[in-house]
Amino acid sequence: MPELLDRISAAGLPQPSLIVRTPSGGFHVHFILDQPRKAYSNAVRRYQLLQRTIAEAIGADLKAIGAERFFRIPNDSNIIFQSDSTVSFDALNDWYWINHVESRTSRSRAAGRADLGARGILQHPAFQALLRGVQIGARDQTAYTLALAFKVEGYLEEEAAAKLHTWNEILDTPLPCREIEKKVKSAFREGAKKGPKASIVTELSGIAFQYGPIWEPAKPREERKNSHFDEWANDVITSLKALPGNEIVDSQRKLAAHWGMSLSSFQHVIRMLIDSKRITVEVTGKGRAAQTVIRLVCDELEPEKIDSSSPLVSSGAKTQFFNVPSSNTLILDTVVGGAGFLLGRFIYVRGRLPGTDPP
Repeated sequence: MPELLDRISAAGLPQPSLIVRTPSGGFHVHFILDQPRKAYSNAVRRYQLLQRTIAEAIGADLKAIGAERFFRIPNDSNIIFQSDSTVSFDALNDWYWINHVESRTSRSRAAGRADLGARGILQHPAFQALLRGVQIGARDQTAYTLALAFKVEGYLEEEAAAKLHTWNEILDTPLPCREIEKKVKSAFREGAKKGPKASIVTELSGIAFQYGPIWEPAKPREERKNSHFDEWANDVITSLKALPGNEIVDSQRKLAAHWGMSLSSFQHVIRMLIDSKRITVEVTGKGRAAQTVIRLVCDELEPEKIDSSSPLVSSGAKTQFFNVPSSNTLILDTVVGGAGFLLGRFIYVRGRLPGTDPP
């Protein structure tokens, strides 16, 4: 119980009126209102939102909420904490806005996203854009789309409703609470769509979204015809670590073929590695005579044995290093074969692959 009281205090909630222990060892926390409240529909919805938010704040059971819920009747044998404290409905509303909505909204805007979902498709930029909020004309369709997304992710109906109410509160012009409840019930009813339509997600967010293998566990590489970009990137790094001087030189097309990539895939992978500062690249010459030098950056170098079985390792490969940038170091914005993947000034390194013409 001391830990429970600490959680209540840390959440900024008032002191509870009662805490009742259940036979299973759990706790029921009671906040007694100073004035009764008539159960109009708006009051019930607000009550349920407050109850759900309090449960989230102290780590309580989100399945055991709702205005219609039964609760264990307090008596002398099960009351383990009691005070004279009461709270007004308006004070709880103030607590909700000050400690929940405003802090969550400011954190979300500071981070550039809404931390309302952290699984599967909800991590996609399109859904992250929707979770940050939408304009008035897109609220209804977005609410229903997000409800379907939460269903796909395995949320229970009550959990999805809690997430959507939180999302609704950060909108500049929130929907009525009853509309959120309707959207959730519609999404979770029997016979409803299994998930949001990809074209609708794209239309609402302005970001291309589609279902596909990216959301499914990848097959083992040996069972696939093509590799993923990150796998090719690891191949490049592994090869460079095994090569003398940790560098390689050839035309782009030949380098792409060495790693089993198309030219466009090769350029994409190289751009990824440059952006992550794992390699440096130098292009010299023009047209068919152009040569591309790829070199591992110092941070990637680790003491390890050279794998002599690697097809890219040969005692005949010669490498020359310069302590300062060569006068031949170039600043380039285009390369042979398409759009450039190189911008900047790099150390000039030369060498050749086994079986290739001297550069």
